Amino acid sequence: MKVIIQRYKMDENQTTGTFTVINNEGWPIFTCPCIERGDRNNELSVSNVKAGTYDLVFEYSPRFDTGLYELYGVPGRSECKIHQANYWDQLNGCIALGAYLVNLNNDKYMDLASSVKTVNDFHRIMKGVERCKIEIINPL
Repeated sequence: MKVIIQRYKMDENQTTGTFTVINNEGWPIFTCPCIERGDRNNELSVSNVKAGTYDLVFEYSPRFDTGLYELYGVPGRSECKIHQANYWDQLNGCIALGAYLVNLNNDKYMDLASSVKTVNDFHRIMKGVERCKIEIINPL
């Protein structure tokens, strides 16, 4: 398995993209929109994850009291996880998944709907996968 995030829009507050899981035969078997914090030069807790390829590891998170996937090898960063959130300002350098983008709070940013369900769906697709690669690609 491999995960690819193709980013489409970034500013200093929010990054939006598409999150896709590719199986070992090269087929896309799961896809959804994702959001992150904006591009703030990889600053801890307030920036998106720097574009690149990282290890994605399933592990227990005491903060969320459940198993989550965490990115390893992000320069100068740790605790970059994939979890549920609706708004960019609920994230501290992590990546949130949702079913679709919608402006829930009437600001200028698109938010994620059905985030909890989407993260659960992602975990079902990844069942038994303890480690894989994640590639993050910035807008062209």
